[in-house]
Amino acid sequence: MPASTRAAGGGYVSPTVVDNALDCLTAGTNCGTFKPSRTYPALRGAMTWSTNWDAASGNAWSTPVQPGVMIAPMAQNSMTPRSDVFSIRVLSVPSTHRSAVGEGAIGCITLEDFEEKFPMDLTYWDVEQYQASWAGALRVLERGDYATSCLIASITDPADSNFIFCWPLYRSGETVYIQNSIIFLEDHAEDFNPAEPWRYVRPRSTVDEEGHEISQWQTTISQIRRFSKMPKTGRR
Repeated sequence: MPASTRAAGGGYVSPTVVDNALDCLTAGTNCGTFKPSRTYPALRGAMTWSTNWDAASGNAWSTPVQPGVMIAPMAQNSMTPRSDVFSIRVLSVPSTHRSAVGEGAIGCITLEDFEEKFPMDLTYWDVEQYQASWAGALRVLERGDYATSCLIASITDPADSNFIFCWPLYRSGETVYIQNSIIFLEDHAEDFNPAEPWRYVRPRSTVDEEGHEISQWQTTISQIRRFSKMPKTGRR
């Protein structure tokens, strides 16, 4: 959402409204008259357009919103839980008609005690292209004990996009660390190559630029190999 009234022609709401919405969706509090059918404790946070507009207004958006994001229930996952089960699959695909009007597919990444559903935009890639990209990204982990790769969660045409949603993969011997991230295309001088998204992933870090712990999960290269050998029909 817009970081300030100058950032867009409409849609701006105060940080207080954003904080209340986060509380409502993650914990069921501060909902007012709206009551969600369930809560979403794994909600990632809030995205604004853009960091530059926010900075121009003295961080008037991020300063009040960030504490609410940091104390959301998602923080409990930041202790790097261990899992020996890995999968990434497509859960649902829209009908031809719904796809034509812009509805995307739904994907899901599973690490035994952690499961996250994510939207998959279908305006640039179809489902088969996502699956082919995932298979290629998992093969990259075989390049060495310290290989880095990247699973694209959602992508639109890089020529017209500002960012790509992804799951970076960092191998360290038998262990593979998994994080959730966004590739900001403006941070890279070269054009984004969807065939090699791992080239645009930052080195693994356990804290962000402000010193906050980054949530991450881990599995094993053995489990990723097991998943890679499964027939596609077993991944849906």
